[in-house]
Amino acid sequence: MNTFDIDGVIVSNDDAWIYDIDNISPQKVKNFLDEANGEDVIININSGGGDFYAGVNIHDTIKAYPGNVELRVVGLAASAASIIAMAGKCFISPASNIMIHNVSCT
Repeated sequence: MNTFDIDGVIVSNDDAWIYDIDNISPQKVKNFLDEANGEDVIININSGGGDFYAGVNIHDTIKAYPGNVELRVVGLAASAASIIAMAGKCFISPASNIMIHNVSCT
């Protein structure tokens, strides 16, 4: 079974090149799912979140995938990562957390 890790900051496609740390962009998730070609996949989530709109884009990409997607929170799914966790059937390990908060802006 194909496995993908959402581990790091969630960023837009345009900003992914800037980061010198682990990051996840909608394009990376799309590329993984395109390569999986409809086969069952597991997506592990351990992220403190990031860009809201990138999280929504990833959520929608996962929802549109024709194969079975199993989401697993293996640490933290906070903020934008919690949106991704809601894209399908999600398993949360007993020591993991999901953090959902109200929208904030400046």
